[in-house]
Amino acid sequence: MASFADELELYRHRQEANQQTSETANSTAPGQDVPLDTMDIDSNQQHEEPLGTLIEEYEGAGASYGKGTTFMDQFNQDAYASDRALNLYYPFSSRDEWELASFLLGSDLSMAAITQFLSLKLVSFDYDQ
Repeated sequence: MASFADELELYRHRQEANQQTSETANSTAPGQDVPLDTMDIDSNQQHEEPLGTLIEEYEGAGASYGKGTTFMDQFNQDAYASDRALNLYYPFSSRDEWELASFLLGSDLSMAAITQFLSLKLVSFDYDQ
């Protein structure tokens, strides 16, 4: 993949070549040959976007028909979107709870061991009190 600087240089070179071609075409008398080094040889090129982005169109190729609904669009429109807007770690109440759950998920503990750990008084929170 070409770097941004390479694409910029390619764009500048093509712009200079196009300018030379148009100057040569204007200065060439009818029937006179145009030098090959000033001609645009790429006949498939339809048009060029800024910074050298080349768009080539081919008959029968796929086409884009606009933007559809993405997973993130659906995710941000569900019933809990407003809760997530207020709390980044939703459905957990805080970053600390999220870190604990993330650790337990990545650990090699069995579900029975995780249940036993979560029942410890140190990490459990009784909502009735």
